[in-house]
Amino acid sequence: MFEQIAALCLNVALALAVGSIVLLFFYKSKKFDYWSKQGLKGPRPVPIFGNSYEQFIKPANLIELDRYEKYGKVYGYFDLKVPVLSIADPELIKLIFVKDSNLFINRHESRRVDSVNLKSLLALRDENWKRVRSTVSPAFTSGKIKRMLKTIEECSSSLLRILNTKAERNEEVDMKSLFGSFAMNVIARCAFGTETDTYKNPNDPFVTNAIEWLHLKFSRVLLTMFCPKFFRKLFNIDPTPQRVVFFFVQLTKHLINQRKESKIKTNDFLQLLIDAEQSSTDLENEIKDINDGLIGNSESREEIERNARLLNEAKHSGKKLSEEEIIAQVMVFLVAGYETTASLLSFTSYCLAINESVQEKLYDEIKTNVDKINEINYELLNSLPYLNAVINEALRIYPPVMRTDRQASQDYKIPINDIVIPKGGLVSIPILAIHHDPNNFSEPEKFIPERFLASNIENIKPYTYLPFGSGPRNCIGMRFALAETKLALCKLLYNFKLKPCENTDIPLKVRFSAALVYPVKRIILKVEKRR
Repeated sequence: MFEQIAALCLNVALALAVGSIVLLFFYKSKKFDYWSKQGLKGPRPVPIFGNSYEQFIKPANLIELDRYEKYGKVYGYFDLKVPVLSIADPELIKLIFVKDSNLFINRHESRRVDSVNLKSLLALRDENWKRVRSTVSPAFTSGKIKRMLKTIEECSSSLLRILNTKAERNEEVDMKSLFGSFAMNVIARCAFGTETDTYKNPNDPFVTNAIEWLHLKFSRVLLTMFCPKFFRKLFNIDPTPQRVVFFFVQLTKHLINQRKESKIKTNDFLQLLIDAEQSSTDLENEIKDINDGLIGNSESREEIERNARLLNEAKHSGKKLSEEEIIAQVMVFLVAGYETTASLLSFTSYCLAINESVQEKLYDEIKTNVDKINEINYELLNSLPYLNAVINEALRIYPPVMRTDRQASQDYKIPINDIVIPKGGLVSIPILAIHHDPNNFSEPEKFIPERFLASNIENIKPYTYLPFGSGPRNCIGMRFALAETKLALCKLLYNFKLKPCENTDIPLKVRFSAALVYPVKRIILKVEKRR
């Protein structure tokens, strides 16, 4: 009798467990019908994971391009449980990211938990983002970057030394490793105001901690991605190891205190943040930077003024950055400035190596102009149209990020098609897919810098070329990254010729991880002295 009762209890318990799982499945499934109810197509989500599971079974860039081809310029999907509207239609991009940008101020909510990272421009939200962006912007205006160019040029001397040795020995060059060291040296000098030589001393604590931050372990990223917020906070679960964050926090605090005590000011990003105050001239330069970054996007005066008003809202406070906010912005300089710059230089070098005629045309432009004044200065870098076209084309084919997104601050009905983006939902621009759409760029897989020359620029549809994002929350470091890239390429090509070799992967295959672009195999080239 006892055994029968026990068996009955066990069966009831199993039935309840199975029933609970089924009910949970249907409850979770119901949350994923948001887009289909509005008649919008998109990849089929699964309970709990939405469409996020796909990135673990297929390269992200292939997922992106396949979805674009299958569902078109507007479709819905789910980032875990968050509804995301993907838009590639230029009019919609302009509407949401520019005209109504005040309703889409924030990016997706950061899953980090440490207080320093949450105070960076990448993670800040609402009024705090406006205040910090408005205060930090002067550090990235043309005048400030011009003053830092000498420092960047000094960092390039080590780059040229390594290339000279490789050329003399006829050795292959790992371009990503080479440019990664260059970018690290630039960041150490221009952001932290500290000396390091990554080529000579790869075991420098600054370098080892930076590399550990930049190359996160997959297990930590996965844990951060799927753990609930309260659980992450309770157990301090973050993609970056806390000892690495602690190293850079202590380093920056030491540098800040050192400068306060010595009262010696240096020409770097850290000093600019310590002294940061927003002037009307700085604000005008920031608005110009926003709109200059949108190649082919001829914004109206009304739209430019809208961007100005958005950033000007925080100006009147006059509040300087706290020490923790300063530390956060210096640290994000490292995170955002290393991988993107190293990748851009690597991919551009590859494109030049396998397109000899383009390389020689660019070399002629650089040599002719440099020989006239016997130096490379900021004005010269901005007066080389073919150099600019080459970089723009490399950014088109290999954009720094695959997508960019914004979060709706309220329910938002798109007037063009009546689709409603819910409060807290995301709208996302598939930059990679837009750049590779043959309707936007003919023969999109071919490297054709001439697309971006003045004679052809009008053929580029507004809001179809977006390597640095769009609207007021575009990449604040765009101008610095371009100056760094232009100087490095001028120095390299003036002295060396890039050549493919036996181990050069042709055609180059790429993959996207955490939205950033990487070559599947290392970019290996050879260099030959020009003189």
